[in-house]
Amino acid sequence: MLKLLQRFSIYSNQHHSPREVINGKEFIYDNQVHLYSPTIQAFLQKRWTKKEEIPAKIYIIDPIKTDHDYGIYLQPLKKLLEENRLIRMFETNDISSQYVMSIFFEEHFKPLLDTYSTTVIMNGYVPPLVQSYNYQKIEQQAKTLYRTFFLGDELTDLEKEIEFKYLALKQKKFMKYNETSRNQFKCVWTFSQQRRIEGYMNWRSRQQELFDDLRPIFEPVYVGRKLQAYQLLQELDQTPWSEKLSFNIFEKPRFQDTKKKVEWLSTILFSRTIIYTKSLEFVRTLEIPPDFHIELSLVNFHIWLITNRLRQINTKDSNFMARMMSYNYLVFLQNQISKVHIRKKNDFIKDAEQYMETSRRYLEYHFNKNPTTIANNYHKIDALVWSVVFFEKVPRYDNKVYLMAEYLKANYDYISQLQYSQFDQCDVFFDVFRIGMDYKKKILTVNPPLNEVEFTQEFESESPTKKYFYTYDDKISQKYQHIKDIQNNKSLVHKRLQVLNENISYVFRKYENLETYDHYSSQEDQIKKQEEKQKYVWNFEQNDVDVNKIKEKLKRHA
Repeated sequence: MLKLLQRFSIYSNQHHSPREVINGKEFIYDNQVHLYSPTIQAFLQKRWTKKEEIPAKIYIIDPIKTDHDYGIYLQPLKKLLEENRLIRMFETNDISSQYVMSIFFEEHFKPLLDTYSTTVIMNGYVPPLVQSYNYQKIEQQAKTLYRTFFLGDELTDLEKEIEFKYLALKQKKFMKYNETSRNQFKCVWTFSQQRRIEGYMNWRSRQQELFDDLRPIFEPVYVGRKLQAYQLLQELDQTPWSEKLSFNIFEKPRFQDTKKKVEWLSTILFSRTIIYTKSLEFVRTLEIPPDFHIELSLVNFHIWLITNRLRQINTKDSNFMARMMSYNYLVFLQNQISKVHIRKKNDFIKDAEQYMETSRRYLEYHFNKNPTTIANNYHKIDALVWSVVFFEKVPRYDNKVYLMAEYLKANYDYISQLQYSQFDQCDVFFDVFRIGMDYKKKILTVNPPLNEVEFTQEFESESPTKKYFYTYDDKISQKYQHIKDIQNNKSLVHKRLQVLNENISYVFRKYENLETYDHYSSQEDQIKKQEEKQKYVWNFEQNDVDVNKIKEKLKRHA
């Protein structure tokens, strides 16, 4: 295992260096470096801070001078003990977290903790007032080095653009090498570099099975600064006029044209949201069961949180971004279901789309329309999560239901405070640690669980309002829908437009691909046959399928 960790430390400690000498052995990560532009070659020759240097740099920082010792000295456990000794330590509860860190954490992390804990004041202590200004500078130096250990050296906008250009060229070279196996394209493409090109801040990979990054941290997207840095890079590289012309025609509009920029940013924000819902932090903390429907529903309500806030901002750009996020989810849903080998796949896609739309309608009703739940979002929120997120596939009063309910409420409050500028920079971060320690108590205070007698009474009751599961058709929603129907019936033009919209949607669905065409064509043939039978009384049988029901089903699917 130690050999495995050392192998991974090679990849996590190097910053895109084309070659490295470790323990007298040369590792070549990229051949033909001289073919890159001068700016990239200069970037690759830059001196980077390595992880093994950081503990020493923190150690030489002069702490504040005082008679009191504020440091925390950790046990220097760095050797793997014998098996009998470990068994005795386990039986007596002597195996502490420090020992686990020293054995299982990546190399150089334990020395970093040793030096950092003796330099920075912890455990509630405060420095003397006279020394407070000096201590602030010491603490800032230590925190900067601690951040460098995990996120690497700080880069300017120009250096970031050079880095991404190099990674894009190297990725193309790696793909060509896989296709042709020619030595001129030979290079090593690491998991760290793949994460970096995707915009991760914590891009340095580690051994995933032991200590993968719990939370993906992404850099904000500053479109204007990125465009300025790229144009400056073109001037430094003396880019030919043909490449500049191609950039101005095809790439530059993506940064300047509002519509194309919003499309690009919405794609980035959508992909980052999906990555977070699959991260270890999210799945393990919230105890997400491995279920296909639940995974789709989790992405669905995250996208609703974003689109709901964008519609509340209610500007031209925010509304367009909300539509693009909804479209991206529709494409994602179809792609995910297409990977599953089942019969009648198109019917399953339409059923899933209908259910996800119903889930979004429940969320909209709970947070934006029902006066009771608007005044207190905790009212029936556990039933909402159990029905909408978990598909009623987990025990009703399981702990994960309350965890997810508090996560939904906490992140709804967070998203509701965001401005459009943060969406425009993809600066939106979901976080499971917004959940408070008393999450279950807050929900049970408003929604006490039903006992067996109460559940039986509610189950046998004809009242549409339930507590065990989430009901949309209660008195308030019926009244709201009745008012909405009256307003819609007043406009004859609205009815005609609605029929036209249904017909257009039906045509788009039918001609989407060959499978949908065959599906709808077979349904239309069935309708024609039934209509032919119903022309004559002697051809009509009681067991025949009702044509009107089939038509209604087709409209509902469309």
